[in-house]
Formats: sequence, structure tokens, C-alpha cells
Amino acid sequence: MGPETSLFTTALGLQAPWSVTDVRFDAKLKEIHFDVRFKAGSRFACPSCGAPDQPVHDTRSRIWEHLRFFEHKAFIHADVPRVACSQCSKTGQVPVPWARSGSGFSQLFEAFVIALVRQMPVKAVADMLDVGDDRLWRVLDHYVSSARDREDFSAVTALGIDETAARRGHNYTKSREI
Repeated sequence: MGPETSLFTTALGLQAPWSVTDVRFDAKLKEIHFDVRFKAGSRFACPSCGAPDQPVHDTRSRIWEHLRFFEHKAFIHADVPRVACSQCSKTGQVPVPWARSGSGFSQLFEAFVIALVRQMPVKAVADMLDVGDDRLWRVLDHYVSSARDREDFSAVTALGIDETAARRGHNYTKSREI
């Protein structure tokens, strides 16, 4: 591993068996691309049952958008391992440490998006980051749903009703179990 790949391995927060193996810079497109690989012979836990020490069955090429490096868009490219579990007999893709499963963005990119949309409209954030707003809405939907799933309303015993809305014809009389 050369000095630049070592630097970017550290900058991306990667730990063994993962490391940056190549960095490609395109000044014309203002993009930087990081190739991330796992060490040959690495073994991973089964993503289905958690059985440790499973050998790699095959890989799938994936790309994630990462936080910009200065004014350059950054992308992580990786061949993600899949394991065929000897315990549960399922074959599944190993989760990568830099991204949520099924997301096209790194976790740091998603955290940045969430911080921005707390202060700005989603469309403005999408335009600023040069990303489709539909992709950002999917990120937000994931985290909002996740937060709502963790909410506990078991101690709620009463609800307040907006009387002004009721005078405008809104009907809140349907009983709903909380």
C-alpha cells in the first residue's frame, strides 16, 4: 500500500481487512474515485445468522457516493463479498462498514444530508450536492421510519386537539387506539 492509498484508507476510517488500493482523480469531471478491497483470504460473519469465520463465496461490484474532497465528488468502489454460510446454508452480502445496506451513499454522506435538511429544503440540498432529490428523500424516509419505530408512546394518556382546526370543519372524533 502506497502513501496515498494509506492516507485515504485512514481518511475513510477503514480498518482491516478493508483498505484503499487505488485512487483515481479526474480533474475534468471534478471527481475522485477510491477502490476499496478486502484482504485476500478474509473471512466474514454470515449476514443472516451471524455465524463467524465464513469464507467468501463471491463478490458483487458496488459504488457509493461519499462526502466531497474539497470541490470534487468522491465515490467508493468495492467488490463486496458474499458468504455461503455453512451454518444456515444461506448466501448473503456482507455489510460494509462505510455504508448502510441498500444505500448508494456512505454513512458520512447520509449524516451530512440529514444535518443539511434540518436547516434547508430537500430540493436545495439536492441541488447543492448535485444529487437527485428522490435519492435524498429515500435516505430521509429510512431514518425517519427508523426513528419512529424506536418511539414509545405507551405512557401517553391524553392528546390535545387544535380547536381552531375543528372550527374550520376538521373532524377528529374518530377514536383511534394509541
